[in-house]
Amino acid sequence: MNKEYEIFEGTLLSEFMIRNGIEQERPCGGTGRCGKCKVKFIYGAPKPGNADRSFLAESEIEAGIRLSCRAVITEDARIDKVYYSDNISDNLQSGSKDPIKKPQADEIKGEVSIALDIGTTTIAAAVMQEKDGGDPEQVSKTTIMNHQRRYGADVISRIQAANSGKAKELRDCVVDDIKSITAGLKIKQMMIAGNTTMLHLLTGDSCEGLGKAPYTPVRLSYPKLKANELFLYKEERESETECLLAPGISAFVGADIVSGMYALSFDRIPKGKRYMLIDLGTNGEMAVADSERISVCSTAAGPVFEGGGISCGMPGVTGAIEHVTLKEDAELGVIGGEKPLGICGSGVLELVSELRRTKAIDETGLFEDKYFEEGFPLYKGDESTEGIFFTQNDIRAVQLAKAAIRSGIDTLLEAHGCRPEDIDKVYLAGGFSEHLDTSKVRFLKLLPEEFIGRDVCECVGNTSLLGCIKVLGDKDFTDRMNTIVSMAVEIKLAETDEFGDSFIEAMNF
Repeated sequence: MNKEYEIFEGTLLSEFMIRNGIEQERPCGGTGRCGKCKVKFIYGAPKPGNADRSFLAESEIEAGIRLSCRAVITEDARIDKVYYSDNISDNLQSGSKDPIKKPQADEIKGEVSIALDIGTTTIAAAVMQEKDGGDPEQVSKTTIMNHQRRYGADVISRIQAANSGKAKELRDCVVDDIKSITAGLKIKQMMIAGNTTMLHLLTGDSCEGLGKAPYTPVRLSYPKLKANELFLYKEERESETECLLAPGISAFVGADIVSGMYALSFDRIPKGKRYMLIDLGTNGEMAVADSERISVCSTAAGPVFEGGGISCGMPGVTGAIEHVTLKEDAELGVIGGEKPLGICGSGVLELVSELRRTKAIDETGLFEDKYFEEGFPLYKGDESTEGIFFTQNDIRAVQLAKAAIRSGIDTLLEAHGCRPEDIDKVYLAGGFSEHLDTSKVRFLKLLPEEFIGRDVCECVGNTSLLGCIKVLGDKDFTDRMNTIVSMAVEIKLAETDEFGDSFIEAMNF
């Protein structure tokens, strides 16, 4: 950057960086639990603390590397490098089978409608336009990082940040992200979905009730709003843009899962059929439905399925390993065909399944001796690229995430009164599910064998965004979404007798 700043002695480096717009990943929200926010000092490095010594090698500490969330500046200092651990790209063009093109105002003439999914990790948008009086057609699509991530990778971190005085900053982050997507477009209407926390942060609703039992949201449904009301625009030209927000079900089963169920017509399931929706994301929402009722739940999977919480993890962008086959050497499928820089969610799941298939890890997830210390070598690296290793701690992170999903599946099925073999269709949702080969994660035991063996799984991508797109051509969407909400009964997993035992069992492979 080649910039110079004056700051007060005793300033925490991460807070200074946030105030001055210097981007860096902080998956744990700056609590010193992830070790991702590394910076390199040329001089003036603070004395290393316990967190530095926990996450950094001695050679890194000697080279002046520190964690920004623990670095208190007490003297003149110069920083040589800010590490971007997740290789963030502002435009995640490479991560989807569906061609993605960031909207360019000079290429799109006339009025458009915008479908928006505000995810914890990313914000996905589709630009829709009516052609010759027909239904809206997609003319552009993009996915960007949700820059609220600087306050933490999960909703709990965001809630804590909002409740500690950062609510305005969090709202500004998402509004600025949306403005960056829609700049210069003449927008007639916007349809927005997201989990309950994301919509509270967007609308300015207090997150106090979301941060403590009994976890009470301010509201779960919203009136039609004008863009200047929702985004606090001051420009008069924005005042007539109509903004619609999908309704939610509860504090942890939000509008994104309702939008997904609407996209898949869960309100119109044929009699005698049972469908299941599993959103493989940070919050792990899922639903089981038949023609009369819907059972829903949420389980805290964490960011592993999006590459977070993994030492070599990254989003599904160019350079991310998305497929892994283990033979004599690791055969890697890399997005964009480039040199691998890290591994994204689908690659993580395939790798761990392959490690179990080849017995490199045992049923408890323990590496065989030769990989225990340094981890499994995915990529040896070269003169310009570092090697990529998958560690024992990475295995444990995957176990916790997959146990949350699998125990949620088993508990929800039992609560709905059915078994895995009774499900006629399983929809796997979430942005990274587009890359997932379900047959290659068999040894992970993430999904019941009855799902994989009967080939009832379909990877459907971002169903929340698909629901928002569908709304823009459906005059009956309000009634249909409200029907889905009225049919839904939330199963609180922690209050069931089965969940605890199921979770422990699901830790094994």
